[in-house]
Amino acid sequence: MQRRHFLKLGAGLIAAGLSGPASAQELVNPRILELIRFHWCYGRPKLRQNIYSLYNSNPNHPTIQAYRQAVSVMKGRLASDPTSWLYQANIHGTNTPVGSWPAGAPWSTCDHGFHFLSWHRMYLYFFERIVRAASGDPGFALPYWDYAPAANRTLPLPFRNPNNATNPLWDATRPGMNGGGALPASAVNSTTCLVPLTFLGGGQFQQSVQGTPHNVVHGSIGGNMGCFNTAGQVPIFWLHHCNLDRLWAKWLAQGGGRVNPTADATWMNTNFTFVDENKNFVQMSGSDVLYTINQLNYQYEDPRTCVPPWWYYLVASVNLTLASERARVLASFVLARNLKPMPDQARIDLRSEDADTRERLAKMLSFDMLSKTIESGARYTLTFEGVQTEAQLDGYFEVYLGLPRDGKPDPDSPYYVGNLGLFGTDAESRRSARGGHAGHGDSGTSITLDVTEPLKRLVERGDLKNEMTVTLVPMGIGKSPKERFRFDPKANPQIDAILLKIEKNE
Repeated sequence: MQRRHFLKLGAGLIAAGLSGPASAQELVNPRILELIRFHWCYGRPKLRQNIYSLYNSNPNHPTIQAYRQAVSVMKGRLASDPTSWLYQANIHGTNTPVGSWPAGAPWSTCDHGFHFLSWHRMYLYFFERIVRAASGDPGFALPYWDYAPAANRTLPLPFRNPNNATNPLWDATRPGMNGGGALPASAVNSTTCLVPLTFLGGGQFQQSVQGTPHNVVHGSIGGNMGCFNTAGQVPIFWLHHCNLDRLWAKWLAQGGGRVNPTADATWMNTNFTFVDENKNFVQMSGSDVLYTINQLNYQYEDPRTCVPPWWYYLVASVNLTLASERARVLASFVLARNLKPMPDQARIDLRSEDADTRERLAKMLSFDMLSKTIESGARYTLTFEGVQTEAQLDGYFEVYLGLPRDGKPDPDSPYYVGNLGLFGTDAESRRSARGGHAGHGDSGTSITLDVTEPLKRLVERGDLKNEMTVTLVPMGIGKSPKERFRFDPKANPQIDAILLKIEKNE
């Protein structure tokens, strides 16, 4: 069905006396809604399920067996075969010199910027079709790894048992995870990213989910998963990104005005090239991947809901200005410069060395001033500029504001404001990064956390004590279960500056 038919259907319902509420569930009476759901949602879409649900129900579940079989078949094909394991991995990134690429190969085309979620949805869609054909299972649907529950934070057993090369799902470059190491709790937090109401922009959904859990899970697993150019070679990579795609569906399903950025022509119409199961070059754009059920024929075990596509078009048409908003910096405070964390530092406590900056901060962070600033529609962001490493750093940093020097870092505490993920900040990844909006380049990466709400809570509680401090805590998985995480000295991370900014969209 074309967009004009979505709009015609929606307009017809509005004309029938229905108003425009915050969610589709409120838009129509239950009988009409059920008819719409039946049309859009109760066909036979393939069901993508949690790998832990599959394994717990049957360690030899047919979906797990099919994936294992397909990976083995694909790994046995020549790298020049578009349906081979290495060819598909190289679409994400590759260390192969351009002169040695097969003719027309769309290698190293991953977008880690403006099209981050839509590009990966396309990538997974064609990969899933190739796996389906290679496995011989026409009903195969790619599983996702929901690592948020504490019991699910270890690498799923089929990917580490047998713990050797006889297992097609095994990867030798992640000793900590292969040995039963668990992802840190802060790395798998998928609650914060679901809060924003807007898809694009600083501190909004796409940027938030790309930071946590995307970047920090990549970095925590490490090894091949920790570098743009090798991540696609790891079988668990596809389940990780399937979970991120699920979070996109879950974000939309919450309603409350959350919509895809259909008003942005660049996001909607930019084409990307992939290869299908018949070795044909195919193209897709954002407009082709808005709705998983009616456009791509799959849905998730959670959320297993469906909102009619025309509803999103109606809401997007009312919010056309969102795509053109740009942030203006109202004030900026330098909290630290030229930071070079060392592997043995258990925590790094920072505060501005400039007395004038500390005085200005104290005024801006008074309860009255902060409240007025937020009420005006402005937001507070913590920006890390010039983030780079010489080699990949298999880990990340938890970030705290106002944490007392004798206070224990705890992601459940009010001082925790997010994570500084380092996936993609190494020299090789920065060279190969394609995302024009991602901030990648020779001068490093810029990473921003929206700290408006946690900062407001700290000020209301009186926990900042008139001084703004930043604490970074290195996190990751030790090489053995009892070993404290220390990043490789070869990574040599550095941050040019840490700034607290007050920004407002215009």
